[in-house]
Amino acid sequence: GFLVAAVYAAGWLRGNRERRHRIALIVALSFASLAAPVQLLVGDFAARTVAEHQPLKLAILEGLPETESGAPLHIFGIYEDGEVKGGIKFPKMLSLLAYHDPNATVEGLDAAPPNGLPTNTGINIVRLSFQAMVFIGSGLAALAVWFLWFAWRRKRLPRTRWFMRAVVMAGPLAVVALISGRVITEVGHQHWIVNEVKG
Repeated sequence: GFLVAAVYAAGWLRGNRERRHRIALIVALSFASLAAPVQLLVGDFAARTVAEHQPLKLAILEGLPETESGAPLHIFGIYEDGEVKGGIKFPKMLSLLAYHDPNATVEGLDAAPPNGLPTNTGINIVRLSFQAMVFIGSGLAALAVWFLWFAWRRKRLPRTRWFMRAVVMAGPLAVVALISGRVITEVGHQHWIVNEVKG
């Protein structure tokens, strides 16, 4: 939806304001704006499913070196030498988001089998892809709220150039978020993620 809307928003910025062009933009934005907030809820459910069924993958996503109760959440930063460096730490937030309990125990990378732990590069590929997906998804949801608020309160599209520029950027960013999700899934299918499986 955002990808299609981006094409029409670019046309709007170039001066194409004819009726069918506006309708196409509104239809694409309406679809995207209804789906984006739902995606946040689906993402929350998926993250809790990962916490339950693939706890090592959650440890990779968050760069959590050791199993602990009240596990913190790190935003930004690079995983290096057994810790997230340069990130912003939110105490107990990972436990709260993963299990809806701020004191829940979250399995860390120390639970990986002896020679089964990935390199720092492997951890950072998954971790940074996850963060890109989450931040872009949150931004798209915020753009959706902006559009829906205008549609509901003012019965029209936001007419600022900033809104249209944001919609133009949302198109390729939605694709980046989609690709980031695939990277998380495919790189996350490494042998160090699959545990308790005999083959």
